[in-house]
Parts: sequence; structure tokens; C-alpha cells
Amino acid sequence: MRLFFLIGALFLAFLSPGNAQIDTTQAVEGVEARRALLEEFAKEIEEDEAADYLSLREQLRAIRTEAIASSRPMRDRLREVEDNLAILGRAPQEGATEPAEIAAQRSRLLEESAAIGQILAQADLNISRSSRLLQDISALRREAFYLNILKRGALPISPSVWGPAIQSFRDGHNSFTSKADKWLKDRKTADRPLMPIWALLAALIFAVVMFGPARRWVDATFLRRIEAVEPTPTTRMTAAGIRTLARAIPGVIGGWVVMETARAQGLISPATEPLALAIWFGLLGLLVADGMATAVYAPKLQNWRLIPLISTSAARVRVLILSAATLLFVDALLKAGAEFLGSTEELSRLHGAIVATIGAGLLWLFCRKSLWRLDEQRALESAGDASQRWHALRRIIASIAILAVPATLTGYVALAQYAVTRIFLIAGVLAFVWFVRVLVQQTIDHFRSKAAAKARVDEAISEEGENLFFFWISIVIDLLLIGLAAPVFLVVIGVEWFEVRDWIKDAFFGFKVGAITISIAQILGSILTFALILFATRFVQRSVDKRYFAKSKLDEGVRNSFRTLLGYAGLVFGVVTAIALLGVNLTNLALIAGALSVGIGFGLQSIVNNFVSGLILLFERPIKVGDWIVVASGEGIVKRISVRSTEIETFDRSSIIVPNSELVSSAVTNWTHKDKYTRIIVPVGVSYKEDPERVMDILKGVIAENKRVVKFPEPFVYFGRFGDSSLDFELRIFIRQINDRIIVQNELRVATFKAFKEAGIEIPFPQRDLHLKTTFPLSTETSK
Repeated sequence: MRLFFLIGALFLAFLSPGNAQIDTTQAVEGVEARRALLEEFAKEIEEDEAADYLSLREQLRAIRTEAIASSRPMRDRLREVEDNLAILGRAPQEGATEPAEIAAQRSRLLEESAAIGQILAQADLNISRSSRLLQDISALRREAFYLNILKRGALPISPSVWGPAIQSFRDGHNSFTSKADKWLKDRKTADRPLMPIWALLAALIFAVVMFGPARRWVDATFLRRIEAVEPTPTTRMTAAGIRTLARAIPGVIGGWVVMETARAQGLISPATEPLALAIWFGLLGLLVADGMATAVYAPKLQNWRLIPLISTSAARVRVLILSAATLLFVDALLKAGAEFLGSTEELSRLHGAIVATIGAGLLWLFCRKSLWRLDEQRALESAGDASQRWHALRRIIASIAILAVPATLTGYVALAQYAVTRIFLIAGVLAFVWFVRVLVQQTIDHFRSKAAAKARVDEAISEEGENLFFFWISIVIDLLLIGLAAPVFLVVIGVEWFEVRDWIKDAFFGFKVGAITISIAQILGSILTFALILFATRFVQRSVDKRYFAKSKLDEGVRNSFRTLLGYAGLVFGVVTAIALLGVNLTNLALIAGALSVGIGFGLQSIVNNFVSGLILLFERPIKVGDWIVVASGEGIVKRISVRSTEIETFDRSSIIVPNSELVSSAVTNWTHKDKYTRIIVPVGVSYKEDPERVMDILKGVIAENKRVVKFPEPFVYFGRFGDSSLDFELRIFIRQINDRIIVQNELRVATFKAFKEAGIEIPFPQRDLHLKTTFPLSTETSK
């Protein structure tokens, strides 16, 4: 509890605005300086003089970030000034006066408000203009990117391409050799010249061990462990996830050790950073591709394949996946090397033609029908619409692969390379997302089955509620996967990461739709705050109920009323806090309440009536949870009193939902309003030949033998009336628990029957004497 309140105090302190004074002179200088820079940048973009759009974009982002950060305290100060003006009230009318001190303070606040307003107006213009310039740069770079893709260049088989390309390759080789020689010479002049080399050599040896023997040992250990496990959908998916990690983690550790060793020894400079990152991320891609391909297709484990192909097809698909991953790795490595060593357009075109041709060949091999031969034992498991969709997609990809080769040969190298590599990258992203989703879904199904088994054992747990909980968990995970995969997908199709990053930041921290600013971070913070307040409310409810109410011996209905009211208070506080965090001015809620009053007077009248009636039930407590009541709709036990209605559970285990207004405005019989004492009447009839006093003594003895009957009020045997067939008596008694009513009636009837049988007292059945009256005498012939 102390930790909880400490976190709450820190959170409220973080939300509270500061009272720092604003230096308007310095703020004006900063706004004007940013405005001048924006003017200069806009002129460069308009005249197409900006050679480095990436650097210009970073400067614009820095200007916008600085403008937003510098305007935030000014906005807080402006709100504070406006609040102070509101406290002072309206200015006096013409001819009226106010104290000189108040007038001077009002004048100072108005001047400060006007100055801050002008600064904020120019700051907003700077923010808006920087955003527009960033959009212009993104549009220009996107246009250049797609024009470069669709541009037709020299034929890659032309001698005019091969000659300069070979020469460029030689120049790059010479450049790399000279840089390596220079680095070695610099090492010789250092204090410990061989230390970086020995450290890197040791790291490489460690990496080789992790890539080779360690990976094989981990994989062999895993295969031995799963031999005794029965393959089911859940165990297959779990095994695939574990095997993917088992094959990837040793290589990741080895590669990370090499990278960090090289970085620590100064072998990676800012110039070689892109090349090193290309090698590192390419290696990660290869390891993940190898792990997933081996785990999903399992060439040596037929019963553990997630996709039920025959063994030869599974092995070939794995080889093709590794070949495609290697092609993408080499492509990225050559691009990074070209940027590091320098390259000509001819060498880049030749490189693109080779990648496009090899990639098209791999795509065509992927799309062969003979490659995707299903195992007959598990073919029925995967039959359906998915197989038909895959066949249609396979034909489309095969068509692209066939068209990529003539496109490359006719000069559209960039287009062919883009199409081929993007297909591989998109397939890799979708496969990874599918793999993670199925793995998580199988985990959720595992816990759902356990929860269902527990629900069958424990009747207090609702299986339907558990299924609904896991359903929403699945929805949240799917949305999270989509949110994480969407930026990667945008980068894959050609959108620059800087632009995607800006979109994410703008969406997260706020973007404008008209005059409204929408911030995902603000919305998530509001939802999180609301959820935390509700969680704290439930925690306080349970704590108060267990620690205090349980020891106070309060009635369960009273405890439920307090719990419900506490829940309503927490809910209202959470809603108000969440609305305030969204930036909604709470003073405007008065206007909303006024507008709602009209709706309440018409369409919402019954809802508000039931809500107010529910509050009356909770405060006045004419009925409580656990009461036995009788209403026009039926009778039963009150199970829940909610905002709109009350739930009554009948003795047939059905539920009656009664509007709260009906319980307040109509007559309600409450058997347990003050206590659970109740009176029971058991009617008994005896024959007319029996002695009434003897019968009453026997009945009093029957009552005295029953331990559930209370002594006060005193039980009584009542001689009711002379019936048609019997002398009618009534046993009138009181018991402590109304829930024992039927049990006591049954016990008294059985005991009475036994007592009368032992005493020889007759219990008559209904008797009727039938008299026939005729209107004419019966003759002898008629009677015959």
C-alpha cells in the first residue's frame, strides 16, 4: 500500500504543471531564429538546391522538436495567467472603478497574456511550416525512389556496363586494401599493436564454436528430448518455437561477441558502422531463417512438421529458404560495401541484375507444384480454402518471377530487383508474424483448456467468462502484432525508416484533425490511468471487505451496499481523471450536462429513474443482497443490485431482472428485511370421532421434539374449524432461518403422521353422501 501511494504521489506530481516564469525576450529570439532557418530551408527546397535531403530533414525535425518543447511551458504559463484573470473576474464597466492594486495586477496579466499569445502563434506557425517542409521532402524522396525504380537504363549484358563495372570493382578492391594496410600501419605504432588482433581472433574462434559444435549439440539434445513426446498441434508449435531459439541463440551470442569485441578495440569506426551493421543484421536474418525453416519443416522429423509436406519436399523448401536469406544478406552486404568503398552506376546495375536473376530463379523454384507435395497422413488436416489460396498466390508469384528476367535483360534492372527482393522480404515478415501468432495462440489455447478443466471442477468459476477473457487477450495480441509488423512492412515496400519513425512519433505524441489534437500516447495514458484507478478501487473493496467488514459482523446486504457505493465512487473518479488527462476542459462538462438534461427529460428518463432508484435501494436498503423477496414478477433471493436493475434468483434457478424503479414504486414483500425469523403454518385434519384435546396434546409433543422450532414466540396449536370431512387444526410455529422453512414443514408432517399412527388417530379422506331424487315413480318394467 505504501508503494502504491508513493507511485500515485509521484504520478500526480509529474502531471502538475510548473509555475516557472517565461522570459519573453529569449522566447521571441528563439522563435525568430527558427523562422529564419525555415525560410532558408524552404527556399532551398523550392529551388531544388538541397543536395542532402537526409541532413536537411534531420535539421527540420530538430527545429520542430525544439519549437514544440519550448512552447510547452509557455502554454502552461498562459493557462495559469488565464486562471488568474478568471479569479480576478470581469473588468469593471465604464465609469466603475476597482482598487489600484487589483487594476495593476489585471493590467500586468493582460499584457503577459497578449505577449505569450503572440509568441505561441508564431511558434505554432513554425511547427506547422516545419511539418509541411518535412512532408515536401518525403514526397520528393518518394518520387525520386519510384522514378529510379521505373527508370530504364543500359542493358546489363552490354559491354558498356561490364567494362566500367569491372573497373569499379577493382577500384573498390584497391580502396579496401589500402584502408586495411593503413589500419595495420596504425596498429604497429600503437602501444599494444597486436592486442586488437588477438582479441578479435579469440572472438572469432568463440563465434565459430557457437556456430558449429554448440548449435549442433543444442539441436541434438532437443531432438533426444522430444522423442518420447506425442506430437499434437500444441506440442508441435511449442517444439518449433523452442527449436528456433535453440538454433538461433548460439549464433546470436557468437556474432554479438565478435561485434562488441571489434567495437571495444576500435575496429568499427563511424565510416565502417553501416558495413558492420549490415553484416550483423544479415547474420541475424540468416540465423532466424535457418531456425524457423528447420523448426517449421523439420526435414528429419516427419510427425513434427507444422506444414505437412513429404520429407523430400520439406528438405528442398528449407534449402530454398536458406538460399533466399543468403541472397538478401549478400545483397545488403554489397550495397553497404558499395557505399563504404564507393561505386559506379554500372557496378550497381550489374549487381542488381545478378540479384534479380538469381532471385527470380529461386522464386520460380519456390512456385513449382511438385515442391509442395503434402504428406497423405496429414493432408486432410490442412485441406480447405488455405490450400486453394496458396495455389492462386503461387501462380501470381511465378508470373512475377518469369517477367523479372526479361525486365532485367531489357534494362529495367531496378524494377526487377525491387520486385524480387520485396517478395522475399514480405514473405519473411509474414512468415515470422504467422509463426509468432500461432505460437502465442497455442499458448493461449493451452491455458484456456486448463481454465476450462478448472471451471468444470470448481462451479464458482464461469467457463464462459474464462473464454471471454482469453478471447480479448487474443484480440489484444493480434492488434499488437499488427502494430509491430506494420512499420516493418512499410520499410520493406520502400518507405524510408525516418519517415515511418516520424509517422509513429506523430501518431503517438499527437496529430491534428482540424482543431482537435489526437495523441495515442494521451489516449493510452488515459485508458491506463482509468484501469489503474479501477484496479485500485477493486483492491480497496476487497481489502475493506476482508479486513474490516469480516470482523464487524455486518449483514451481508449492508456490506454489499458499501462495496457497491465504493465501486461507484471509484468509477466516477476514474472517468473524471481519464477525461482530464485527455485534455478535455472539465468546466465544459456543465454545458454537456445541460444538453443531457434535455435528453434525460425525454429519452433517458427511464434510465435515470432506474439509476436513482438503485441509489435509493443502496442507501435506504429496503432490500439487500441475500434477501428473500416477493414481487409481481415472482419471488426469490436477491443476487445483485446494479445501476439499472436488480437480479432475483428464483428457487427454480432462473433469474428475474427487475427494474429498480419498480422495486421503489411498487409493493415488495421482504421475508428477511429485519431478520430471518419466520412463522410456519402446518394444517392437519383428523376424523370427527377423535378427541380434540387429545389431538392438540399430541401435536404439541410433535412441536416440542423438533429442535428447529424456537421457544419464543411460543408455538401454538390452533383448532381452526369444523371442516367438511375433518376437524381442522394448524401448527403455528417460528423458526430462526427462513431458508429452513420447507425442511421444518416436511419434518413436522412426517412426525405428525407417525404420532397419529401410534395413537390410533384417524386422518380422514374427503367423504361425500350422494342422494338421488326422482320426479316420477319407477314401474316394475322400467326397473327391470
